[in-house]
Amino acid sequence: MPLERVLFASMYRSVEGDLSYPEIVMLEKSYHNKEKSLIERLIWKKEPISLSQIGEWKGDALLAMHRFEEAAIAYKGIGRSQFLITDPFLIHVVDCHDCDHRDVLGTLSRLQFAEKMHALNSKAQNGDAQAALEYANGLYNITWFGNSRDAINSSLQEAEELEVSTFYSMDAPYAAYERALKLAPGKEKKAFVLFMLAKCEQNRFEMKENEISYTAYYGDDLPCDPVKNQEFRKNFALLKSSYANTEFYKLVLKECSYFEHYVRVH
Repeated sequence: MPLERVLFASMYRSVEGDLSYPEIVMLEKSYHNKEKSLIERLIWKKEPISLSQIGEWKGDALLAMHRFEEAAIAYKGIGRSQFLITDPFLIHVVDCHDCDHRDVLGTLSRLQFAEKMHALNSKAQNGDAQAALEYANGLYNITWFGNSRDAINSSLQEAEELEVSTFYSMDAPYAAYERALKLAPGKEKKAFVLFMLAKCEQNRFEMKENEISYTAYYGDDLPCDPVKNQEFRKNFALLKSSYANTEFYKLVLKECSYFEHYVRVH
């Protein structure tokens, strides 16, 4: 989009902040440009967007793209960012957003979350198993399925302009949990990570459920559709075949109706 159109668009989007990242960068460059065009000067005079607002939009867009180090730098540049509703690293067998929002008050800002995610990823890259797991949990929780979807600016949750669509995708959490599985010490930890991989598979299925026929879980003793088992039940199968003697397996069997159904009928 040409700069003039971005500037005009920003006049109407200044509340939502839903410009794409490349457009935000264009705005930032225009703000600092000492040789603005006549149109630029007229628009900036009519709608003087603050550098602080541009910086927040930039940080939000970078956070949505999982570019955590850059997001932290952007937030630091303006000295503020919004706080998250709850703990973005908290995980349950069964997701309960409302429970976390009610019971666990968030203590991290988007800036602090971005800083922690960058630090965790750096540690995980050096073989830190706990950091790898926490990083994966953080990625999971800022998707639609996690407890901290509010970490992503609501106008960016549907944004097609992002370099990578992250809000509804399980690709990044899945890859992070695969790394965590390789590093996890002992069968109990590995069982937990396998279950999180299975949750990612389930969420992928939920995004495609209109395309795939499947057997309902509740009160149904028939096996799931073969396509579902082949594409979205690989980690349930591993959990059942290799980790049935773990305490975490018993917990999941008790709390997760999806897994209980799978074990009962397959």
